[in-house]
Amino acid sequence: MDLVVDKTPGSKLAVTNALYLSKGTFATLCGQHGISAEDVDAKAFGVLCEVRGQVFSARPFASIEDESCGFNSTQRGDLRLAMRDAVVIRPFSPPSDHFILESITFEMAYMKPADNGAMREVDVEALAADVKEQWVRQVFGIGQRALFRSTAIAGKPYVVLKVIGLQTISLRGAKAEGGDR
Repeated sequence: MDLVVDKTPGSKLAVTNALYLSKGTFATLCGQHGISAEDVDAKAFGVLCEVRGQVFSARPFASIEDESCGFNSTQRGDLRLAMRDAVVIRPFSPPSDHFILESITFEMAYMKPADNGAMREVDVEALAADVKEQWVRQVFGIGQRALFRSTAIAGKPYVVLKVIGLQTISLRGAKAEGGDR
């Protein structure tokens, strides 16, 4: 599906790591997945799509124009996209063996430096809970970055997380380490 790059419709949505589509474009993507755009899970969590080798959840949003796709600034930068660029979005289907994420390793970079170069405290358990809550139904590739907001980070809570390692378990019982997604 060929679309035009637009911005995420609002700062609160920028930290979801989702892409935003018009309702009509979302319905087309859902059809490519073989599901209805009215499906409750599709509406709540979006459908998976691939853009230049990275996987995102795509969701509908009323203010997005037809044949456009809203990306946040981190996504546009990592994908080397500028506003109004043409971009190809394809449906993505996770492996058929129903893998689940066992662990994830990521680098964390702050969006803004701490005041006076002070160290920041991070509640790691709360950060892990925030990651699980916000990204439970997403797929990430090694090297993929995402803008993230967490209450576990003192001061300015916006960071960019970069996935550097994944370990998954197949529901069939075989463990797979690493991999692309």
